[in-house]
Amino acid sequence: MATQVFVISDLHLGGAPGFQMCSPAGRKLLAEFVRSVTALHLPGLDAHLVIAGDAVDFLAEDPSSAFTADEAEAVRKLDLIFEHSAEPWAALAAHVAAGAPLTVLVGNHDIELSLPAVRRRLLQRLGVGRVELLYDDEAFALGPLLVEHGNRYDDWNWVNHDQLRHARRELSRGGKADFFEAQPGSQFVIQVMNHIKRDYPWVDLLKPEDSTVPPLLAVLRPDLAGIIRDVGGTAKHWIQMKLRAWGSSADGDSTRDAATEAAQIAEAMRPTERRLELASALARSDDEWLAAQAVGDGTRGAGLLGLILSRKDLTKDRKAFLGKLREALRVRLGNAAAAFDVNREARSYSEAAQRSIDRGFKVVVYGHTHLVKRVELSGGRYLNTGTWADLMRLPTSVADDSADEETALRELGEFADDLRNKAKIERWRCQVPTFARIELGDDLSLRSADVYRFRPGKALLETRVPDGQLEFDRTTTEPAGATERLPSSI
Repeated sequence: MATQVFVISDLHLGGAPGFQMCSPAGRKLLAEFVRSVTALHLPGLDAHLVIAGDAVDFLAEDPSSAFTADEAEAVRKLDLIFEHSAEPWAALAAHVAAGAPLTVLVGNHDIELSLPAVRRRLLQRLGVGRVELLYDDEAFALGPLLVEHGNRYDDWNWVNHDQLRHARRELSRGGKADFFEAQPGSQFVIQVMNHIKRDYPWVDLLKPEDSTVPPLLAVLRPDLAGIIRDVGGTAKHWIQMKLRAWGSSADGDSTRDAATEAAQIAEAMRPTERRLELASALARSDDEWLAAQAVGDGTRGAGLLGLILSRKDLTKDRKAFLGKLREALRVRLGNAAAAFDVNREARSYSEAAQRSIDRGFKVVVYGHTHLVKRVELSGGRYLNTGTWADLMRLPTSVADDSADEETALRELGEFADDLRNKAKIERWRCQVPTFARIELGDDLSLRSADVYRFRPGKALLETRVPDGQLEFDRTTTEPAGATERLPSSI
């Protein structure tokens, strides 16, 4: 039997209004996509749907916790997620009922799916059929194809599955899992992000996330700067633990000595320490230091969104301020351009994918980053599925040399104003629903592998994601009745 494998990731279903990364419009698109895949399941041709992690988001459910160790409470949260995103779950259950295969991988926002009672509840909701749940740091492999969530290669979001396995053993015998230590990325969400998201619901949608979020939060909530630094300290401990855990694995270096380990920790921590330094400066309003960062060789573009949201009065010398801000952004937006380049991936992910290809795989697929990718590697291809959650980015005109100056300053000013206004931020949110499709022959030989964008009303494979900079459409979540022209955004 020939097989079509459709891979999606980072659905982030769940959350109360204001905390939902996947909007109602996104959930509607997702359900329609699943139904389209199911329709392709035919005699002699499997339509295998793989959800490569973060299908749901336990971090967005109240009471928020980096890890919900109580199984009854975790089941309650999952039932809320089912309730708040009923249409996609109905489509997934229909997929299973049609006899089509479904594989679900655990990511870093849904590690509770690995708990015995939660697993049973998930499988009950999906129904009896060809369903597989991979929850013990397993990847999905089928012939030349390897699929992972990808958080394994993210220092802040690597999950300690050895501890998690121990926690499950204890819970299955009526014990507790209080000893499980959640990853720093989840701690950051709970201790910092969720506090500010009530006022700024866009904060986890703006990309690239790694270089913008810590300084951005320090500007919006200077009182949280100490917590941000504390989580940074936790990250150093986490990186050390990850290196030691991987030292005896195929992904690590079993010959590592203490000096090598210290050097690797220092190298891994360098970007985090630069961002935390910037966050501290923003929190204390160190204007001279910020001015140097805006035009110097500091932390790429990390501080510039902080300038947009700083406590400066944008009505005083507004045009001059926005002009200077745009010049600084144009110098420093190289990081953002790389993040949204479909054909470029961060080294940690591309090197991990290359290692898998060196072992014999021809196609490696990750999610986790929320940014769709297609990268040719030596001997194979790397794909990233992107996300079905909403995305945001700075206006295109900010860094476009050909853009009219008046237009660029107007759009930058609108963006800065709207970031402060919860009611207006919807105009900058958009969906870029993407997926990977891999076709295998009846002998599991590779026929094709690529990434596509889902567009309702069009054939499923009609819209291949083009090379180059990722294209954003105008938002589909704009409040009903709005008629003004939206500023172009990327």
